[in-house]
Amino acid sequence: SIGGEANNDLIWFSIFKEIIDGYIHAVRYILQRPHQRYIKTDEFSRIEKIKRPSNWLTERFADDYNNDPEKALRHYYQNTYIYPTEDTNENRFVKHSIDRISKRFESVVRSIKAGSNGNVSENEISELQNKLDELWQLRNASLFRTVGRFNGFKQESLVLQQRTGYAQIYRYWILLQNGLELIDGRTAIGILPIWQLYELWCFLMVKK
Repeated sequence: SIGGEANNDLIWFSIFKEIIDGYIHAVRYILQRPHQRYIKTDEFSRIEKIKRPSNWLTERFADDYNNDPEKALRHYYQNTYIYPTEDTNENRFVKHSIDRISKRFESVVRSIKAGSNGNVSENEISELQNKLDELWQLRNASLFRTVGRFNGFKQESLVLQQRTGYAQIYRYWILLQNGLELIDGRTAIGILPIWQLYELWCFLMVKK
């Protein structure tokens, strides 16, 4: 119903106002210290094109050169490179969370401006609009330009559970996702797993 949607917007809006400063701070922290993973790749090149040949490769080239210099110089040698990338699933999740939160917030602000959500002052709307602008600025950071689309997690991520910045964003995300169900009384507390009960407990502490 329209009334239900308006009520949900107000609930989401209430949670959002309480977590947005912490969320933005966590994103800024991540931009300064992004999680990386290392990719291993093999390339085939002539010896003069290889910038940092391994000791093993240097010795092999020396043997080949002693046997047949011309053939050794024409030969394409296999060399293994290991380089870091910031296109991790955790960074994809952060990018996804900014997208979803920003779009939801834009929708709520439009609804508030239309007068369907009750008593929110223009000053408050203006302040929150500034927060929204901050979110979009963060979304356009160079880190997220190199990050792909988030397609969910296939396994647990210790980075999201433990690493500074990521853990905070994950908890805020859970609050926004579960807050409506908890407040509306639709969450079956008794059958939830321990980790989800902990997230809901965090939500209650934030609300308190």
